[in-house]
Amino acid sequence: MPTLNSGKPVKPFSERLRHLSMLERRLTNAIKNQSNKEVFEALHDITQTKLSLKYTDQDHLFNYLINFHNSKDGIDFYITALIMNLNPNISPLARSFLKQKKLFLDTYN
Repeated sequence: MPTLNSGKPVKPFSERLRHLSMLERRLTNAIKNQSNKEVFEALHDITQTKLSLKYTDQDHLFNYLINFHNSKDGIDFYITALIMNLNPNISPLARSFLKQKKLFLDTYN
């Protein structure tokens, strides 16, 4: 197994992608359960993989933001920050909707 300069073993890229897809399934299930806590934990675990979500389908993240925006609980802004840090692939139309609803910062690309 390859190692970093520090001597720590590095997982092969394909193994990291399998791990990321498992974490994304966990995130999707958390969104279906509409649990802010589970969504936050799943997003946090994804950030630990050091892989970006920009090449994956992010409709579920967009739907989560809309559904929680319309719910009585509202959106946890820590979750919004985690989503922004993951650099999701969100269409320009969806991005403008999110900015209009002030769910993403205006500086989000």
